[in-house]
Amino acid sequence: PFLYGGKMIKEVSFVGTTFAEPPYKFEAGTQPIAEVVALGAAVDYLNEKGMGKIEESDRKLVSYALKELGKIPEIEIYGPKTAEERGAVIAFNIKGVHSHDVATILDSEGVAMRGGHHCCMPLMSVLKIPGAARASFHIYNTKEDVDAFIRGIRKVREVFK
Repeated sequence: PFLYGGKMIKEVSFVGTTFAEPPYKFEAGTQPIAEVVALGAAVDYLNEKGMGKIEESDRKLVSYALKELGKIPEIEIYGPKTAEERGAVIAFNIKGVHSHDVATILDSEGVAMRGGHHCCMPLMSVLKIPGAARASFHIYNTKEDVDAFIRGIRKVREVFK
């Protein structure tokens, strides 16, 4: 094992180490009890909302965001062009603006998003881009959040005219 902790080792001496029997030998330290309880609450919440309703909400937000982004010049959207063909994530670039600059300006406007490689440098190499900006939408987002995102994108365009 890479990490050691209580209960996974039966005995330690100057001569050697004896590990506990499985599964204990693979479980270093206290198990993530709070996280398991939180996961259960999260699953209950999602089931109560209904996965179909969540998907519908995500699709509406992404559809609206794609429509509004399409009105802004010099934006390249990566992936499918319709909400029905994609998840609730939009990766894009603004011509002449680094994705980190996009993320920084939107952050100053209270919009949380990401800029960079998104753990997929080989894809960025294939696309021949240094990175991408990425906006994600979910059940806790609203149309007003998308409007704030679009206002932020317009501000980026103003700053980098």
